[in-house]
Amino acid sequence: NLQDYQNNADAYVCWDASTGEKPALMATFVYGDVSSLNTDVYAYNSVGSVHTDNGFSDASALLGYANCFVIAGKPSPQLLRLRAVYAVVDAFVLPSGGAQLPSQGILIEATGIVSDTVKKVSVVRSKAHLPLQFDFALFSKSQATPLSN
Repeated sequence: NLQDYQNNADAYVCWDASTGEKPALMATFVYGDVSSLNTDVYAYNSVGSVHTDNGFSDASALLGYANCFVIAGKPSPQLLRLRAVYAVVDAFVLPSGGAQLPSQGILIEATGIVSDTVKKVSVVRSKAHLPLQFDFALFSKSQATPLSN
């Protein structure tokens, strides 16, 4: 959810180096007024990826991460959807300059203490997100055959 993100502010998508299969990331950035939404699609391989024939761009080391790319700022940002390819990855979205990312959910923490034992439980209740079918609906090539690509 980027609905309260600053207009025209870049954002960085970064991830750390991995052992084993190197992941790639695909990003869909949706922006504009609700009546006329636009999308920019990004696809980046990890630094040193063996998948050089997939047409993806190469990420670069930036901001202390092994792999990063820039999402160019646009007016009225709505959402940024990330999808990992080849391997699971923990990706981070970092705002540029003085911009702030809107809240993505609520962190709920509880701590219990009995004698010398302390237990802490943390849960993140994330805001609603789009189902996987969203990608197919957005890029469907046929009105007669829904969810076709």
